[in-house]
Amino acid sequence: MSEQWAVGIDIGGTGIKVACVDSATGQLMEDQLRIPTPEPSTATHVAQAVGQALDQLEERSRHTIPHGIRSLPIGLAFPGSIRGGKVTFLGNLDQSWVGEDVTSVFSSVAGAECVFLNDADAAGLAEIRFGAGTQAHDKSVLMLTLGTGIGSALFTKGQLYPYTEFGHITVDGKNAERYASVSTKDRERLTYEEWAGRLQKYLDQIILLTNPELIIVGGWISSQHATWLHLIDSPVPVVTAQLHNDAGIVGAAMYAHEHA
Repeated sequence: MSEQWAVGIDIGGTGIKVACVDSATGQLMEDQLRIPTPEPSTATHVAQAVGQALDQLEERSRHTIPHGIRSLPIGLAFPGSIRGGKVTFLGNLDQSWVGEDVTSVFSSVAGAECVFLNDADAAGLAEIRFGAGTQAHDKSVLMLTLGTGIGSALFTKGQLYPYTEFGHITVDGKNAERYASVSTKDRERLTYEEWAGRLQKYLDQIILLTNPELIIVGGWISSQHATWLHLIDSPVPVVTAQLHNDAGIVGAAMYAHEHA
C-alpha cells in the first residue's frame, strides 16, 4: 500500500544512499541506490545530486509507485545538527552548510518537500523499531555509527534525545573521530586489534558519560563484527546493528512518514 511508503536518503561524506522504504516493516522496496557525494559537498551540490538520485529511483519504481517518488514523504539523514531550522554543526561535509535552511534548499532543488534529521539519530530510530533495540524500549540505549566519523544517538525508554555529538569527545588528547573512526583505521592502516584498542578507550569514556544499558554499533563495520567485537570488553552489552548499512535510510524514511 503506497500510503506506507516513504523515501529515505542517507547523506554521508563519501556517498549518498537512497531507497524507497515500507515504513510499517522497515523493508526496502529494492536494494539501495548509491551515488558518490559530490565535491565540493556544499548543500546546493548535494541537493542537486539527491535530485538526480530521486530521478533514478523514480525510474526504478515507476510501476510500483504510480504517482511518482516525489509524491511520497522524503526524509534526509545527514551528519550534523539543526536548530531553528538551520544547520548549526556539520561533520564530513562542506562547512558552508552551517547556517543554511537546508529544508528550503533541498525541497527547492530536489523538487519535493523534504524533512531532515541527524544520520545517527535516523539509524538509531530504525534499530529501536526494527533492529537490535526492539527489546530495549524500557532501557537507555546508545547507538554509535562508525564510519567516516562517529555518530551517536541516545534513547531513554524509546525516546530520542536528538543531535548528540559524542563522536567529538577527546580520547588520548584527540577528537574521538580522528582517533577511533573506521576512516582513521583505514587511513593509518591499523589492524583490527589496534583499532579495537582505540575503540575500547572510546567506549570506556562514553559509558562513563552516558551510563547506557545497551550499546548498538552500526555502520559498515558492524557487518564485520566477527573480526573485532570479541576484542571489546564492556560492562554494558555491546551488539551490532541488524539493519547494517540500511539503518540510516530506514530511519530517515520512518521519520519522514511520521513528520512530513
